[in-house]
Amino acid sequence: MRPLLIGLIGLVAAACQTTETRIGAGPVPKNATMERCISNYMQQNGFALALAVDGSSCGWVYCPDNACRTGASMQRAIMICEKNSSADCAVYAYRKEVVWKTDETGPVTKDAPWYASARSFKDLPIRVYDDNKTIQNRKPALLSYRRLLDENQNYYGVFAVGGADTWGYGVAKENGNKPQTKLQAAKNALASCEEKSKTNCRLWIDHRTVISNGVSLDELVSSLE
Repeated sequence: MRPLLIGLIGLVAAACQTTETRIGAGPVPKNATMERCISNYMQQNGFALALAVDGSSCGWVYCPDNACRTGASMQRAIMICEKNSSADCAVYAYRKEVVWKTDETGPVTKDAPWYASARSFKDLPIRVYDDNKTIQNRKPALLSYRRLLDENQNYYGVFAVGGADTWGYGVAKENGNKPQTKLQAAKNALASCEEKSKTNCRLWIDHRTVISNGVSLDELVSSLE
């Protein structure tokens, strides 16, 4: 495995020997340093980016040829960030996906998942992009999901995806209130996905349609054959 190439911008020195994977929550720190960190990370195709909650520092990890583990890379980014910050750091992005949990995606509480307070399907985050390799890895899950819908015509389904090729789908029985049925199916999908993912999951398929591009579930599955 090649050595990690590490990018770092920091303002305040501090010591931190151990850490755990922490996903950011609440307002994202905003200042010139944070903007520069995020811009540099995105331009360099980084693997994990952490920000200090007070906006004083950041740390990111670049991994050639995807030769890194998700959890270890996130922890490394946090450690780099906290060596130069007087405040705690947390993960802002994994690859190109922002995973920091903001008020827009639902509050993070001790007793409820971050999406619990969503009142409509539109309150939940959408997955806009998936490369062909990632989609191919989900083929068995997509086939199971389609079979479930085919065998239960009174179910409404939603398919969610997360980082590191994780996924989950959920269904809700049609009860005459389609918006609420759809919302419950989405929450069930997110719950299933986040049991296996270290990052926020996002909605990918609304029943039988890919949300971001309108491709049907049947077309998507056929493209993988």
